[in-house]
Amino acid sequence: YFTHISKDSKHDLACELIIELGDMDFWNDKTMEYKKQMTEVYKTYPDIELPTKLLNGNRYIGLLDFPDHGLQLPVINNWSYPNLRVAPCRYDGSPYTGDFIIAAHNYRSHFGLLKTLNPGDVIRFMDIDGNLFTYEVAATEILGGTAVEEMKSGEWDMTLFTCTYGGRTRVTVRCVQMDGAEELNCN
Repeated sequence: YFTHISKDSKHDLACELIIELGDMDFWNDKTMEYKKQMTEVYKTYPDIELPTKLLNGNRYIGLLDFPDHGLQLPVINNWSYPNLRVAPCRYDGSPYTGDFIIAAHNYRSHFGLLKTLNPGDVIRFMDIDGNLFTYEVAATEILGGTAVEEMKSGEWDMTLFTCTYGGRTRVTVRCVQMDGAEELNCN
């Protein structure tokens, strides 16, 4: 199913993942107050692990949305070179602790757009539990290919990075979390 949808240009893979990730039967008889308490546990315990959902052999943590570019991407829990071929991956940190780092290849269908992002652009991440984090691009940097400490440094709420063609440097987008949240729209 996953392969079929990912190769079909008429379907949005990201929206298909959201549909697969939610267990609506569980939530149908719960009150809104209960739902809010259950999904905002991270505010009380920010060091908890991100919830995951196993799909096609990979554990996904949520969906990254670039609303101004019409791109939505599922995010795999742990990075590895094989995982990077499938989707963007969490490199380090968490949206709960404000030090979230996501890596992806520079494929047009992954992070090829990073070099086109500008300060003020909005990026959203929705975790598996439906918690929505809205970020604003603050800066773009080019870092060396082995500059791991520089990648992790700074007070950035979210960092996105991808290799440049040739792989010697990394396009790095630094983001700050915005107040308020909007609904993620899968149209």
